[in-house]
Amino acid sequence: SSSALSTGRTQTLLWLSQVLNAVPILLRIPGVAKKALPALKDFLYLLDNLLTEHKTTWDSAQPPRDLTDAFLAEMEKAKGNPESSFNDENLRMFISDLFMAGMVTTSTTLAWALLLMILHPDVQ
Repeated sequence: SSSALSTGRTQTLLWLSQVLNAVPILLRIPGVAKKALPALKDFLYLLDNLLTEHKTTWDSAQPPRDLTDAFLAEMEKAKGNPESSFNDENLRMFISDLFMAGMVTTSTTLAWALLLMILHPDVQ
């Protein structure tokens, strides 16, 4: 249950970070930046470690294991092309978007499932 609390807190802080990114004037509210930005910094640190590990285990001679491998293959093809959007920065943003979207989708689905079970106990 402590990991459930931690996951809920992380999701809330990631959501808050997204809101602050969309409406940066909210950063002027005292205490908001202190709460949101450290969690985002920790998340990006973890993500960078995962991407580094993934890059070291990637073998371009093998078929892609996942979407990150496919992105890395496109980065390899686009080397030397400054116009390409296949770069480390976009890989980081792409993977972080997938993580955040997955967390929001999962938490919303679970919230609706619990609500429906509460409202319809006969179906449980």
